[in-house]
Amino acid sequence: MSALASLNARTVSLPATRRSWIRAVGFGLLLGVCSPWTAAPSHAAPPLRITLDPGHGGSQIGSSYRFADGVVLQEKALSLRVGLRLRQLLEQAGFSVTLTRSTDAPVNVEGRDLNGDGRVGLADELQARVDLANRAGSDLFVSICFNGSSDPSAKGTEIFWNPNRPFSDRNQRLAELTQAHMVSDLTAAGYAPQDRGARTDAALLGGDALFLLGPASSTIARPSQMPSIVGETLFLTNPADATALRDDRILEAIARGYFDGVQAYFSSSRAVTSRAAVTTVASAASAPSARAAPSAPAAPSQPRWTVYVIAYQDTPAGQRLAERAVRSLSASGILASARVATRAGSNPPSSYVVVASGRFDTRQAALARSAEVRQAGYTEAYVSSVAS
Repeated sequence: MSALASLNARTVSLPATRRSWIRAVGFGLLLGVCSPWTAAPSHAAPPLRITLDPGHGGSQIGSSYRFADGVVLQEKALSLRVGLRLRQLLEQAGFSVTLTRSTDAPVNVEGRDLNGDGRVGLADELQARVDLANRAGSDLFVSICFNGSSDPSAKGTEIFWNPNRPFSDRNQRLAELTQAHMVSDLTAAGYAPQDRGARTDAALLGGDALFLLGPASSTIARPSQMPSIVGETLFLTNPADATALRDDRILEAIARGYFDGVQAYFSSSRAVTSRAAVTTVASAASAPSARAAPSAPAAPSQPRWTVYVIAYQDTPAGQRLAERAVRSLSASGILASARVATRAGSNPPSSYVVVASGRFDTRQAALARSAEVRQAGYTEAYVSSVAS
């Protein structure tokens, strides 16, 4: 089973080594598709920071499954493989990504007492991962694990979040969106998993918080400072789920499930635009739109909606790609423009060429424009709220 221990109160007949791992996890858990026009980033806002935590590593194997032909799948290896692929997808989409580990090794490699309880153990390994995400100033923390149980019939995918944080609403939204996309992407890849839902960690182990998600406690010296989830995707202890995990297409679908969940989270949140400042207009549509023009400006106190299409690094090549995107949208009768957006407070300074299409008074109107943009071939277009 995953270090995330998605066991419930009914699955308690575990081997001794597994029980010790679950008890430790009781205090906490271990833990774009690009535009068809280019392989450049598809995230429309300046890059946000995400920490990815491939569960386990080193001597901590996690769940495993041995097949009749001798092949053995280990959770620590699958988590790392998905984490590395997810980093690639996110960086292609313009995110800044930190990995807690990129090799088969623990994070607390020096064996330090990080939570100050006078001993070194699993809690310190988990604290090292949380500390890394906090030091990176990440906007999200995503822990990648696979599930396991003493009951081989247990199967499916689930995402955990903590309800007792100041940002619990964002925890829940991230978990629910990621769960929905994970199930959808796995199904599209040819394996329909059991949908176990987005669940609170309090529902997992009798009310205790998972280490990577929970607030400060006698065990968690420094809690995570950003919305966080722990993903438990498929059970390595279930023959059908384990067999699916031998398929490269399923592992790709899992990476894309996380990726799509993160994209959906930011497209439904004001977090994206609150961190960016648009500075200059790089170019405008070469022809007027044949579609309906954006509605009249709203009062200053009203929220506005912008359809962001795609973003490119602010380089000569990125500028050319942005201009190409503007021309292609204009050819489809969709008003579009490109702007240079600078990430507020970035060090060193960074900027991106953002292609957008219209500002709207209502989300409904913006979603209608987003649908038009998608029909023009930009499948990663999304709507994000911005201040007026």
